[in-house]
Amino acid sequence: MENNQRIEAILNSTQSMQKAAPPPFFSAKVMHQLFAKADAPRWQRWLIFRPAPIAVTLGIFFLLNCWNIFSARSSNLQTSEVTNSSLQQLAFELNVTSGYNLTDK
Repeated sequence: MENNQRIEAILNSTQSMQKAAPPPFFSAKVMHQLFAKADAPRWQRWLIFRPAPIAVTLGIFFLLNCWNIFSARSSNLQTSEVTNSSLQQLAFELNVTSGYNLTDK
């Protein structure tokens, strides 16, 4: 008997159920969000939807870095040549002026 009452209670609880429905004005809110203009400033919207300017900017940045590296490398070669010649001249001056022979052991 207790089982029958329990089943009846469960079946009666389904009588008050209703079909699920969205909140009021849901479709109007969705349509507004779909067709509303973006809140971001115009230049930000332009960059977001156009990847070409971003790619060009990164390419220019990459080329400037390469140019900087190669120019630094060539200047290091020139300074090393100057350093070698100045060291040789210093050794020659020490050898001549001081009377020491740096090449003999």
